[in-house]
Amino acid sequence: MKIKVIFLDFDGVINGLEPSNGSFEEGWPLSHIEAVLVEKINKIVETIEAINTDQEIKTKIVISSSWRIRFSLDELRNMLQTKGLRADVIDVTPRIYPTRFSERVPRGREIQSWLNSCQADYSVVKFVILDDIPDMVHLMPYLVETDDRTGITDSDVEKAIQMLT
Repeated sequence: MKIKVIFLDFDGVINGLEPSNGSFEEGWPLSHIEAVLVEKINKIVETIEAINTDQEIKTKIVISSSWRIRFSLDELRNMLQTKGLRADVIDVTPRIYPTRFSERVPRGREIQSWLNSCQADYSVVKFVILDDIPDMVHLMPYLVETDDRTGITDSDVEKAIQMLT
């Protein structure tokens, strides 16, 4: 199956340091996901799907957020759907453990690992990474870097759409 992929971080993308829905402490984890920002993810997917109507290419989401360490794929999918996500969440990126205690594995390596391992099930024709931290190593050209204070903006949405078309 041919797909376009959105690698989705949560913190700094579908929430910000200045939440529009009140305190982060109340109702965690759902209070950390802002429906208005999730709707921007829907806009990306639905715009790309509308452009690709004559093709057999679907747009899917893979979660690259550190939330994937604490919550299962089904839990993450349910949280996003509760906040209004209409797109398919198909997987999470693998967690790569550092070889040394003081080392931090860049998220770009985990995304690349997913891209390498998905080839039996999917043919990824294009992808974009939505994240507020630029630790993407060689995948930097695919990053739409969001502002951690506000989350994804309309400008970020337009950049992502351009990158996926």
